Amino acid sequence: MHYLADQREQAVAILHQNFLLDIYGETILGVVLGHCVFDANGTARAKYFRHTLYTMEGRVLAREHGIVNHLAIDDFRMMTAAWDIVNAITDHSCPIIVPLNEWSNVPVAEHFSGVEVF
Repeated sequence: MHYLADQREQAVAILHQNFLLDIYGETILGVVLGHCVFDANGTARAKYFRHTLYTMEGRVLAREHGIVNHLAIDDFRMMTAAWDIVNAITDHSCPIIVPLNEWSNVPVAEHFSGVEVF
């Protein structure tokens, strides 16, 4: 389990298996399939590669910044909520982006519509 940090190096999300979670591990912000991150509505909202989360416009949302050891995640509940997201995906295309060395002005939590699981 890794945490993702914003440009101020503040934790903004957690990457656990193929789940993008809020910093408390209570809300699934997205599901990572390949390099594409789908939001709760099943829409491709970001790309994740080179340990970095990018907007579809190529701006940096967050970067991997360390390991999280203090959270206990209920994988069964996460998997159930993640399947709802996967089932909502109607467009499986994930366009190529050009990564920029520019940070997004939109915080990660606002960029995604999350699904609460607890």
